[in-house]
Amino acid sequence: MFKNYLKIAFRQLIRHKGYSAINILGLAVGVTSCILIMLFVKSEWSYDHFHSKADRLYRVWLNEDYGGDQIFINTLTPVPTAPVMSEAFPEIEATSRVYKFNTAVSISDDEFNENIHMVDSAFFQMFDFPLAQGNIHKPFPNQHSIILTKTIAEKYFGNSDPIDKTLQLVFGEEKMPFTVVGLVDQYPAESSIRFDMLIPFANFYNTFPERVNQAWFSVFLETFILLKEGTSAEALAQKIPTMVQQQLGERVEAGQYNINLQPLTEIHLDNELPAGNEPVSNPMYARVLSIIGILILLIACINFVTLSIGRSTTRNLEVGIRKVLGAERSQLIRQFWGEAFYSPLFR
Repeated sequence: MFKNYLKIAFRQLIRHKGYSAINILGLAVGVTSCILIMLFVKSEWSYDHFHSKADRLYRVWLNEDYGGDQIFINTLTPVPTAPVMSEAFPEIEATSRVYKFNTAVSISDDEFNENIHMVDSAFFQMFDFPLAQGNIHKPFPNQHSIILTKTIAEKYFGNSDPIDKTLQLVFGEEKMPFTVVGLVDQYPAESSIRFDMLIPFANFYNTFPERVNQAWFSVFLETFILLKEGTSAEALAQKIPTMVQQQLGERVEAGQYNINLQPLTEIHLDNELPAGNEPVSNPMYARVLSIIGILILLIACINFVTLSIGRSTTRNLEVGIRKVLGAERSQLIRQFWGEAFYSPLFR
């Protein structure tokens, strides 16, 4: 019986090529469009969820309100933010600053401009970036260590092992050698932290004057904190104004200089705050696309059903003959449902 249904469905497709093409193509385009749109939406909403500690990771941001038009909101923070918060609050398990800059990188006679990221040593303990080679707990043996992604390693070293090989990075007017000590597998595309080359944050102190390292009114980098398990971010946020007052004293009044926490998983779709090292997206795009995807699928289904119903009258003779030959109502239903489901196989 099943073989007979397939044979009839195939004959109907061949006999009514125009109808079959319109019906099957319309449904196929609708389903495909919906799937592609939903894959994009899923990607947008899954940013940074691949980190196992994502629920405890936060980015620090600033809100300076001096009245009138003097309101400054930044997701880049001062250099001392991380060490001061780490010392002031035992609720914080680890911190890492991420400073992004562009400089020349050379090997032999070849030179390229690359984005370099300076990070603290706790970086790989906080974030689940797959370190294929290297030590997660001590990623930078010394100040002149560098960790590369496999993609950028292939650019400079080809298929050879890059470990213990040297790259020259330009700082100011001076070239400094950095030894490759680790390799990172390609991390997911859904990441708010993107990098090709990592060097220890200790290099920041040799690059900028001491006054920058202590300045609370100059923003340079992103600051991330990892809270201890069971710690409430809301409870910690209530303690931060006291720390600010201790650090800045009479330089600001209460409520003028505010340090806030943003969950890591909300960074990509939070366009109310300015972008940090990486651009962010508008969540409205994902919502609108979701609605469009559902509407496309709905229209394709309605079109498919309408065309099928419209052609059903042309098969009255066939139904009558089958009934005369003893076909039951349930068998006829299975036949027509079978044709509806099997016909896409022949497209």
